[in-house]
Amino acid sequence: MKLFVLLATGITSAFSLDLSSEDSHISDSAYERDTSFSSVQFPSTLETIGKFAFGQCEIESLDFSGTNLKIIDEGAFQTNRRLASVQFPSTLESIGKNAFTNCNITSLDLSGTQLHYIGESAFSYCPISELVFPSTLKTIGSFAFAYRSSLTSVVFPSSLTSIGSFAFVHTPITSVTYHVDDCSETPTLGSYYTGNYTYLKDGKDCTADDQDVDKCDTDDSATYIENQCCACTS
Repeated sequence: MKLFVLLATGITSAFSLDLSSEDSHISDSAYERDTSFSSVQFPSTLETIGKFAFGQCEIESLDFSGTNLKIIDEGAFQTNRRLASVQFPSTLESIGKNAFTNCNITSLDLSGTQLHYIGESAFSYCPISELVFPSTLKTIGSFAFAYRSSLTSVVFPSSLTSIGSFAFVHTPITSVTYHVDDCSETPTLGSYYTGNYTYLKDGKDCTADDQDVDKCDTDDSATYIENQCCACTS
């Protein structure tokens, strides 16, 4: 059942779509192109949002923090041009292709989630200036953050195994940091990115670690202490 709550502030008013009594799934295209509401009250039992469920609406903000949301499917919130902020729950695991493309999101903090997958063009054409990934992330799809972003730097977790082609193309990024499990790993964004790379193992710069090893190797009386920066001792 579709219920609306009228929200009034001063001389302005907007409707909130009340889905708090719904079950764990919102079906494909359920409210696609419905511009009669600006916010949504989700049920605490929510786990999945179907394809294009809220595509091309006029939603201004989203708060999933009180839900069990795990999957946001393809195009679920695409082209909500007024959508500026999203709060994700700790249960989130997957964001599908084009899920938030062409929205107005400026800050994206995914650090408190269990997210492992971000699909192709998921946040393309969003003016994101702040971006934080969780330590669980494995895959970033092609063009995921391409175009319109104002990001100047990005930090990737060591869990990341795949970045699709042109994931950050046409963004002003000049600094990329990868957390790696082995300093011999040197992943890149691709030939389109010509800025600086930093590789960190256990939070320490791999370049500094290499220099320490070299120093120890040239000193027969020195002993290298594993996982410590500048840790040569005789």
